[in-house]
Amino acid sequence: MDPLIINLKAPTAPQTDSYREIDKDPASCDSCLKLNPASAQAVLMEQGVHVGENLGEHETGTAAEAGQSTESSDPENKLDFAPYEVETYLTDIQSTADTGCETCAMIRDVLTRFGRGKVSFSDPCQAANIIFCRGVTLKVYVSRVAPEEEDSGSDDGFFFPSEGGRRAVGTFIETIGVFELYTLPGQRSPWQSIGSQMTEHQPQSVRASLPGGQAAHVPPVADAKPCFDMIRGWLRTCLETHEACRQVRSSHPLPKRVISVGDHSNTSIRLVETEVSGPGVPTTTSYLALSHCWGLSVHLTTTKSTLADRKSNIPWDSLPPTFQDAVSIARKLGYASIWIDSLCIIQDDAQDWVNEAAKMASIYEGAALVLAATSAVDGDGGCLAARDQYLEIKGTSYDGEAYSMFARKKKAHLVFNGNMKEENLSESWGKSVYDEYPLFTRAWCFQERLLATRMLHFTKDEMVFDCLEGIECECGRFRGFTADFLRRSRQVAKLGVPVGQDFFGWSQRNALGQTADGFQTWRNLVVQYSLKDITRRTDRLPGISGIASIWPGDEKGLYLAGIWTGDVVNSLLWEANSPNLPSDAAEYIGPSWSWVSSKRGVNWTVLDSSRSPESFITVDDSRSGCLLDTTDPFGMVKSAWLAVKGRVVRLKVKSLALENAFVEKNGDTGSFVQDDAGACEGLVGTEVLAMRVRPRRPIVHDLGLVLAPPDNDVIKRLPEDIRKHPHVYRRIGLMKMYHAEEWSHDTESEELDMYLI
Repeated sequence: MDPLIINLKAPTAPQTDSYREIDKDPASCDSCLKLNPASAQAVLMEQGVHVGENLGEHETGTAAEAGQSTESSDPENKLDFAPYEVETYLTDIQSTADTGCETCAMIRDVLTRFGRGKVSFSDPCQAANIIFCRGVTLKVYVSRVAPEEEDSGSDDGFFFPSEGGRRAVGTFIETIGVFELYTLPGQRSPWQSIGSQMTEHQPQSVRASLPGGQAAHVPPVADAKPCFDMIRGWLRTCLETHEACRQVRSSHPLPKRVISVGDHSNTSIRLVETEVSGPGVPTTTSYLALSHCWGLSVHLTTTKSTLADRKSNIPWDSLPPTFQDAVSIARKLGYASIWIDSLCIIQDDAQDWVNEAAKMASIYEGAALVLAATSAVDGDGGCLAARDQYLEIKGTSYDGEAYSMFARKKKAHLVFNGNMKEENLSESWGKSVYDEYPLFTRAWCFQERLLATRMLHFTKDEMVFDCLEGIECECGRFRGFTADFLRRSRQVAKLGVPVGQDFFGWSQRNALGQTADGFQTWRNLVVQYSLKDITRRTDRLPGISGIASIWPGDEKGLYLAGIWTGDVVNSLLWEANSPNLPSDAAEYIGPSWSWVSSKRGVNWTVLDSSRSPESFITVDDSRSGCLLDTTDPFGMVKSAWLAVKGRVVRLKVKSLALENAFVEKNGDTGSFVQDDAGACEGLVGTEVLAMRVRPRRPIVHDLGLVLAPPDNDVIKRLPEDIRKHPHVYRRIGLMKMYHAEEWSHDTESEELDMYLI
């Protein structure tokens, strides 16, 4: 991309240090505020201008370097180093650029280069949110908006221009693009708010800024030498200096089968059985593994009929692009072997599949590095895709000094912060971030990320290195980033880190300020896992069995179909919360009381307001159990049951809605959340049981489960003594407000010794 040459004819900042005098400077600009803190301070009371007052590490550090303090009693000190956000229409930027604002002209020219066909400075429905702070990279979010109506004098809830004359930006519709302007470390920019620090600001949020590293170029070609030099550097630093990563058990044997990657002639790639000796069998236990989406494309697999061929030779041209890239990466990094599930597991051999699936924890933990084809929707996507180019902006500043800075499309990073809920993952990209990271939508790949000691993500934008001690990326946003939710969970699973703290001893607390425990961490993982896509619903337990097999804790109890009996009461209080869509799937996945039986995502949000240890039910572990469907103790089950004693009231089902069902007793109506569409089908007008489970304080009404008679096909799966028990029920929903008083619980409830199945 050819450089953009801009030779400045005037100062980029107003020629005054006081925001009180800024409006007297003829060079000030209402559209861009000259990207200057003093200009922003002068119009803070006007529409579309915001300041982030919760300053983070970067802002206080920058102030200290300037000999000032953000703790000063003079508010100007703090405001000079705060992040700002200005909202403006692109037509206004065009107008002020035409009348001589060189900053607006620079923004226009940069966005025009990157936004051809999408960004239009003549479109009255396009606007920009510009976020700037001293020494930090500049972010520009371009979006389509609905223009605000002119002030008609009516009080209809619209915002209108303030006395300063700035136009209010309309209601957000969609994001068009996100762009970033930056310098390299040590380089000077004419604009003090275009720097190299990659801190992430949200001036309209009360949250503190997230510190980052120093900006760096992302090479447009992923298999370039600088990229592999960076990978080797990340690996070397992790292996030599990361105490947490070094504590992971390193004596894993090679998996039963691996792919020998051969040399660059591509004539000696083959499947190797490591349990036998012979030519071509690896002599070292160091190997890589691949995490990838199978997708809808036809994969190269190993079956009973092709096993001999795979052991003889795997032609290069038969490998899909993702596998070819993985083999090439292994060679360049000096590894002779790589484990790829579709080739190293015999896909039509049920017992081999069960055996190898049960070893997932060992396979992914034992890999020196897991390669993740994070942006590839299937085997055709590859790892080493071309990335967007960056634009150099250079010229001379007003004082005649040469400068150089750069612009690029902003890289998405929020998905690596660990919050996997899709509604929180847009990062203003205009579409789900999941579209850019299909690997993160897959249940099996979620487990692989948790099990890996080191994972290298190949995305459309850049490479991201993720280990137990933090995250690094090419662009500089992540440098030892540790705020990833999954990092804590991985440390618990792989290192047995004491509950309530991370590897370094820092206390881990939830949003309510409560110290996390191991059970809560497990439930948090299940919430994330339950939202993932899985091709075969029968894989829902196998897909998390690797994590379950290594989960630490002396008090966790038995593992029954996805829950630990040491936390059984809390574990029963899950709520189905993703869209309740009908499903034709008739397979038995697990017992109705386990989250695994739900066809949609689950959560335990009701527990946030129910921290009392008091319980109205008891569960007898000695009479509870499950029948396994395979040899994997953490895998699929044929049936499972809980022996529960509790008090119930009998309710009549009045009606059903999409999510809720409505019940009645003594003229009082209550409701519960259905576990799945169809869970209550045919129950209107019939009797169900509501079992009071746990207090929900300070809310008056308690939590309960709603029970109904079981299906005959599930009954047949049970041991004979349980089938013949007089009280056998299935769960059909969660009751968030159990009406103990209205339903005369004290006088009309009955105690039952039952089995939940």
